[in-house]
Amino acid sequence: MNRTALALFVLLFLASTTITLSQPARGPRWGGPMKERREQIKDALKLTDQQESQIQKLRLELERKQTQVHSKIQVARLDMKEIFLSDNPDRSALEKALKQVSDLQQQLKMNHVDFWFSVKGILTADQQKVWKKHLGGMMREVRQNAKGRMGGRGPMGCRGPMGCGDPMMPGPPDEIGPK
Repeated sequence: MNRTALALFVLLFLASTTITLSQPARGPRWGGPMKERREQIKDALKLTDQQESQIQKLRLELERKQTQVHSKIQVARLDMKEIFLSDNPDRSALEKALKQVSDLQQQLKMNHVDFWFSVKGILTADQQKVWKKHLGGMMREVRQNAKGRMGGRGPMGCRGPMGCGDPMMPGPPDEIGPK
């Protein structure tokens, strides 16, 4: 029974990640009203040329890091698939691979947090106030859109006014800065 349940879990996990990865990025973070909001933030901040250049450099660094981590996640998922498809799947190897994917997903989030704090360090005190005000509005929109898509649940399927409680709710790396 345990082996059957584990096999079913892994099969469903792999199927869901395959389906998810095959879908194009969409939703409020990548365009539409959220893109307009990002443009409003950029305009409201009145960035200097030097600030725009610094933020662009940070954004490119973030994109590079995220691309590398996403590649590692794909390889780890292939490793999990290989373990699962073997004649005698090793539970500890599968758990190790699952933990590796989880750790890499955490790294994606931390890369965004690092980006946000780096951008904050570039802004003046007045710009930080404007940025915080506008980001609060963006986060409310993200939560509302996520609740609508998830049947009353917040981001990542969590309930409550703050979704899973992630106040940063990192978006794409091009939220602020020149294009």
